[in-house]
This record gives sequence, structure tokens and C-alpha cells, in this order.
Amino acid sequence: MKTHIKWLFLILLVILIGGSIIGAGVLIWEKSQRSGGIPLDKDKVKKLQKSLEENPKSIFIFDPDTSYRLKPSFRGLRHDSNTLPHTTNSLGILGKEEVNPDPSVQKILFLGDSVAYGEHVPYEEIFISRLQELVGPAYQLLNAGCPGWSTHQELAAYRRYYSELDVEKVVLIFTLNDLLRFEWVWRNDNSFQMSEELRGLGGLAHSKLTGRSLRKIRDRFWNSPGLRPLTNLNNTCLNAYLPNQWVDWCNQIQPAIRKITEKKCLIFVIVPARPQLEALNLGSDPATVLFPQRKLQYFCSENGIECIDLLGAFSLETGSYDTSIFIHGGYGLLHLSPEGHNRVAEYLLPIIFPGKK
Repeated sequence: MKTHIKWLFLILLVILIGGSIIGAGVLIWEKSQRSGGIPLDKDKVKKLQKSLEENPKSIFIFDPDTSYRLKPSFRGLRHDSNTLPHTTNSLGILGKEEVNPDPSVQKILFLGDSVAYGEHVPYEEIFISRLQELVGPAYQLLNAGCPGWSTHQELAAYRRYYSELDVEKVVLIFTLNDLLRFEWVWRNDNSFQMSEELRGLGGLAHSKLTGRSLRKIRDRFWNSPGLRPLTNLNNTCLNAYLPNQWVDWCNQIQPAIRKITEKKCLIFVIVPARPQLEALNLGSDPATVLFPQRKLQYFCSENGIECIDLLGAFSLETGSYDTSIFIHGGYGLLHLSPEGHNRVAEYLLPIIFPGKK
């Protein structure tokens, strides 16, 4: 009898321990689906919304789906400049022009992060603005780029604010740090903080790596002289060299992508990073250097999506790549100079607008 009681006790103990582990796993999973830094308390949300909306200098407002977005109907200065103007229409799209109601004007929506926003570059010189000049009034190009956004935030913004627009094409600008769900989030006052996800990758500091996989990748790149330029990529960009991150990214965005492609023509545009071009100029294996590009191209191929690799926009007649058309300094790892934006516009013109030169 005592033996039966002992076995029953052990079974109950195993069930309790197993249940506790499962319950803890569910809590951890649920927490991982939320972005750290977004206040979940309703009173805090209202307070944050009010403080942002009433701040005449803030170009951002709180958003429950994307953490933040560009403030609609804004007139002021950009967040990255004390002199360059920043203007949005009633939807938070860059520029003062509202969406043209004329159905004969073909509309194309561009979604992206700071590269599409044109960090440190005047609005008129961003490649989307340059494309608008080149195609003329028969088209309206809508720039919904927002600094710090990822593909996840761009798709959430599309679903909530832009899905009902009468656009012919949706163009997603992809950079190497777009696999993250959230890079920056609003804290409980009028400022940004790194998301929990980003802090888990060691933040933006080049020297402070906490992820073992990222450390291995950086060490592998450093030990190969031709790949050493890639060690200058910060952790958010190196994240794109982890295969498992691509599995998660593809699974997470697939439903949203499918909904877009049911009604619209969708195009991905891949922007290379300057260290990638530097590594290619040293003769490194393109399969290694361009691993993120290859993963996105495969995803697009599997889903019947057009994918444009901007690598050709940087090619020179010598067979190397022009790295001078990024802005100077650390921001130039991803961000283009005015000449770079112009080069990209000229490259995209005949692809997105067949027949245009």
C-alpha cells in the first residue's frame, strides 16, 4: 500500500513540476510577443499619447501596434537635423501632399525604415522623391518610411493605416537590421529606449556581445581578412547572418505578406550595407557576404514576390562596388548620401516603371 502511495506521490510531483514548466514557458512566450518599453497600463498609454501629441517638436506619436510612428499633419524640423524641414500629411506619410483622389493617377506606397526616410538627407533628395521627379504627375509615390522601423512594424502600419488606399504597388525597403520585431520603443516619457529584444542582442555597442551566435559570427568574419569589414556591422545587422532568425522572420510575416499579395503587387527592395560592398571589393565569397540577400530572395521566390537587389546600383565598370555613396561616419553603414539616393533612383526607375528611362 505504501508503495502505491509513493508512486502516486511521484506522479503528482511530476505533473506539478511539468505544469509549472509549461506555465512558465507560456508566460515567457507571451512576454516575447510584446515589445519591451511599450507601457501596457491604459493610464500610462493615455499619458504618453498626450505628452507626445502636445509636444510641438516631437515628430513621433505613440502607436499601440508599432510602438511609435510619424506624427500626422506635422510641420517642423526632422529629428536628425536642426535645419532640415519635416512635413507629413494627415496619414503620417512624408511630404505635404495628401493622397490624390484621382483614380487615373497611379499610386505606389513605399514602406521602410531610416533608409526610406532618408536619414541626414533633405526630403527632396531621397530616392523616392527623386523617383517622383523622374516619373512625373501620372504617378504619386507615397513615402511611409519611419526611422527605426522593422519589416514587422511596416506591415503593422500598412494593415492599420494604408491597406485601404488605392495603390497599385507596395514597395518594402529592406535593410539588414529589419529582422528584429522592435529596435527602439517609447519609454514612459518623451524619449526612446532600446527594446528588450535589442538589449538581448547586446545593444548597438560593437564591442559588447552577449549572444554566443553573434560572437561566433563576428569571430569568423574577423579571422578571414576578406570578411573583416563585416565586423563593423552592429549586432542588429549581424542578426541577419543567423539562419534561425530568418526562419522566425519568415514565419511571422508570412500571413501579412499573403494578405497584401492577394490584392496588390508587392516588391521587396534590398539595400546593401557599406561593409558588404567593402568585403566584396576584397574578393570575398558573395555567398557568404550576401547571405541575407540570398535568404530574402529565396523567400520572395517561394511567395511569388518581385525582389530587387540594389547591388547593381553600386557597381562600377572596374567590377568593384562604389562605397563612397554612403554618408560619412558611423551612420553611413546603411544610410545613403544624396548621390547614393540619386543612384538608387536611376537604378529603380526602369525596373519599377517599365519603359521609363
